[in-house]
Amino acid sequence: MTPTERIQAKVRDLLTREMPFKVLSLVFAIMIWAWVQTQQIVSQRTRAQVLWSFPEEMTWIDPVPKTLVVTIRGPQGLVRNVKNRTLRYDVDLSESEQGLVSVDFAGRSIRGIPEGVSVVQISPPGVDVQLDRKMDRVVKVVPAVVGDAGTGYRVASITVEPKAANIAGPRSVLRTVAEIGTDVIDLNGLTEDRTYTLALAPKERSIVSTLNEPVKVTVDVEPVIAEKTFTDVPIMSRADGWKAVPATAVVTLSGPAAAMRDLTADRISVQAHLPNPAPVGKPLSVRFNPAEPGAGLDVVHQGPKDVTVIKVVPNDVVLQRSP
Repeated sequence: MTPTERIQAKVRDLLTREMPFKVLSLVFAIMIWAWVQTQQIVSQRTRAQVLWSFPEEMTWIDPVPKTLVVTIRGPQGLVRNVKNRTLRYDVDLSESEQGLVSVDFAGRSIRGIPEGVSVVQISPPGVDVQLDRKMDRVVKVVPAVVGDAGTGYRVASITVEPKAANIAGPRSVLRTVAEIGTDVIDLNGLTEDRTYTLALAPKERSIVSTLNEPVKVTVDVEPVIAEKTFTDVPIMSRADGWKAVPATAVVTLSGPAAAMRDLTADRISVQAHLPNPAPVGKPLSVRFNPAEPGAGLDVVHQGPKDVTVIKVVPNDVVLQRSP
């Protein structure tokens, strides 16, 4: 017999020797375990749902609990199985009148608990429910916004669609409500128009919206417009052999605040255009006319196209032949 065969024979002998006694020992062990499971009493905390039934024309003012914390006690095996069950208290207030109703959970049966397990503690043990008649009302929708638009921009307008919504709730609460807000919109850093799709957010939990569509809030932003005045801006003739009198001007520009902040006097000039043909041997007066760019006096700058000229002082200059 090989070493492997000898090892196999010893293992087989250990497993089969005195088999009736081994089986009997296993049965006794199982019986003892089952006895412990049924005789050892333990406690455990779990949650139980609360199913409420209210009169059709009534509703609660303050929120009612949807779950309770319950402490159960019973045989260990049964208590362990409770976590796989749904425990529930049914609270039927459908015949209650308007006003305060006291609900004692300790005096109510709990559904889903196995026989042999009892509830020894409930938290909260009871609640007072204030019932009021239902009311519907159409109120204004007001977007809830926080923050400011990006640097150099401002909020031009905020529009909301729909502008009104129907809400429902207890009469004593709803009669003082004139508007309903939305989820919060954060405007920080916003530099372009944007549309948000939001849900309504009543301030009171007893108020619900019957609006079946989301609210769309459109925020339009625009650049902040600023004016800036530049002195000693050179007036330059567009034709050789001519000079401007005076030689400098004061120029006021308007445009987006960010662009105006970056624009400096050395990036601006006033260009004097001569008519064609130019007069011979006599001075010529040219005037700034914003309706005719490129003629007379014209302001040239290195800012963006939306920077406009507000004023040039003097408004006209004299062009003379250079000596």
